[in-house]
Parts: sequence; C-alpha cells; structure tokens
Amino acid sequence: MNGLNGLIPVLYDALQVVARELVGAIPATSRSMTAEAAAVGQTVRVPITPPSQNSDVIPGTMPVLKGTEFGYRDLVITKQRRSEPIAWTGNEQVEVGGQLNQMIVNQFAQGMRSLINEVEQDVCLELIMGAIEGGNIYGTPGVTPFATDLTDLAQVAKILDDNGSPQTGRQLVINTSAGAALRSKPNLLSVAHSGDNSMLRRGVFADLVGFATRQSGGFKVVSPGTGAGYIVNSPAAQGDSEIIVDTGSGTINKGAIITFGSSPEKYVVRENLPSGGTIIKIAGVLRADVADNAAVNIGAAYLPSAAFTPDSIYLATRLIALPEGGDKAADTYTVTDDISGLSIQAALYQGYLQNFVELRLAWGQKAVNLHNVVALLG
Repeated sequence: MNGLNGLIPVLYDALQVVARELVGAIPATSRSMTAEAAAVGQTVRVPITPPSQNSDVIPGTMPVLKGTEFGYRDLVITKQRRSEPIAWTGNEQVEVGGQLNQMIVNQFAQGMRSLINEVEQDVCLELIMGAIEGGNIYGTPGVTPFATDLTDLAQVAKILDDNGSPQTGRQLVINTSAGAALRSKPNLLSVAHSGDNSMLRRGVFADLVGFATRQSGGFKVVSPGTGAGYIVNSPAAQGDSEIIVDTGSGTINKGAIITFGSSPEKYVVRENLPSGGTIIKIAGVLRADVADNAAVNIGAAYLPSAAFTPDSIYLATRLIALPEGGDKAADTYTVTDDISGLSIQAALYQGYLQNFVELRLAWGQKAVNLHNVVALLG
C-alpha cells in the first residue's frame, strides 16, 4: 500500500455494506456548521429564542423596549474516535493470496460500521434524554407500541401539537421491535388502504400521521435500577420537581418511569438516585399533589423510540484535526456515507515491513428544543 488511491475502490465497496445498517436518527438531525471549527471539548453555544409576550395597545403610550433574553444550549464535540487499525505485513498479504481484496473490504466495512453505529447510538440516547428532560413521554414501559393500531402515534402527535411544535419535517425513528409491530398492521400492508405498496413489497415505511418514519438499531433498553420500598417522606405540591423520600433501598436510574401511590400520572427520573437516597428529581414538574407516605412505584425497563423535529437536536461532526503541516500519515482520504451523511477519514501510515490504515471521526450532539422531542416507550 503506497497510497490510498489504490484503496479508494475498496473504501467505496465497503461503504455499500455499511449503507445497509439501520441508521435512522443521524439523517434526521440538524447539523451544526459552526461546531465543525471547534476543538474537542470546546463549547458551541446554540441560542434558544424565548416565546413572544403580548401586551395591550394603549393609544399615546409607546411600548417599553427591552432586549430579548435568549436562552441557550451548549453543544460540545466530546469524542474523537478511530476504528481498530487495519494492519497488514507483506508476508500476510502473500499468505492470503487472492482473498486479500475481499478481506480488506470486510475490514473497512466493519470499521466504518462501528463508527457510524456509535454516532447513531449517541444521537438516539441524546434524543431520549432530551425528551426526558423536557418531560415529554408516552407509552407503557415494557409494552411494545402499535400492538393493535396507530393510537400510540396519534397520541405522540398530540403531545407535539400541544407543545406548538412545527407541523412539517416531523420525524419518527423507531426501534426494531416497534418496527415489527408496525409491519404487522394489515391496513399498512394493504395497497387498497394505504395507497402505496412500499411496505408490502420492500418493507419501506411511508409517512405516517405526518411523520417521516424510519428505523434505528441505536436505541438501548433503559433499566429503572434496583430500587424498592421508597415512600414519600413529605407532601409534595403540584409544580414541584423534587420529591423527598425515605425507607427505600437500591438505585433508581435516570430515565426510570415512576408513579406515586394510586395516581396514574407518570414521571421520568432526571438524575440517578443512589441506594438509600432521599430526593427524587423528575423531568418537568408534578401535575398533581402527592401525599405523605405515598408509595414510589417504579416502572419496568423499556426500549424507547423517538418522535421529533430536526431542530430539536444538533449533531456536529468533523474530521480529526491535524497539526500544521500534517502528521506522519503517508496519505489521507475522506469517504462519505450516502445513508447517514457522515464523512469518515481514512489515513494510511507506513512502517517498517508493515502498513496500517485507520478510520476516524470526531463528533458531539445536543438536544436543543426540548419541547419538540417525545420519547415513545416500549
């Protein structure tokens, strides 16, 4: 390997394998162009415009002018990662003979797959944590949505509608269990009912209830922890976000779904509670008073999906920053994945009787407009 020019067909061959992976969240995000110039760990501030406040029009009286107090969310490029180096000696290449090209194709495929999947997992996690922080959740932990019809999706749309979210550009990214449930719906498979044969013939989801729908393998099960026996230690009022508890043991994890006493109102834990902890912090606020000694009921583990608009989350990616004049790489090349849109850098390093190529990428993500993202439990 004297340069990457001879490997470019291999890079693009490998990309065709990666493009078949379930990467649904990355293409639906907003991209931050400013962050492309940021160093790892450097903050990029994303302004959040507050709602406009109306006032009475009083003839003869000028309005009192004041500057807008913008909120903000901070985006940071937190990761710069590389795949496992693809290394070959001359003797190793001779030993495998005619299998060499296909073996290198497979190595590049796995390297790009691992980087793209890690970004996808980070984006999916950030979507769910953003929805939790905003208090926007729907569904029952441990129960896959769309069991009988599309009611779950209609309710998710209602949450976004009530929050004043944009009607256009809505995205639904679901885990594979929810995807299987959707594919089992006869009315979606019926061309006569849906007006489209994409689901029946190719398994492709058409837009549903105003959502562009796709699947992702990036969602992970959210474990509620090992907590048991917690009860409310002091009455909590509607509007509170911190509830004092006692007597319990075990942990309650961030993201756990809880209820209090016999109330059906569901809340999401926004910070981990250590074993024996005394304050449960929830996303949003209590929607009803909670009585002293009410039991803290901890929901089951769940596998989430997300409904959102692209402006709710920002993803920043860039190539690894090189020093002035470059490093010891003999050659570099950038390949862009058509499905995710991610550009990955390949760098060739030449050593004594052995060369190696590494694939690498830097990125960070942040949920920004929290009222525009909903976690759908499953």
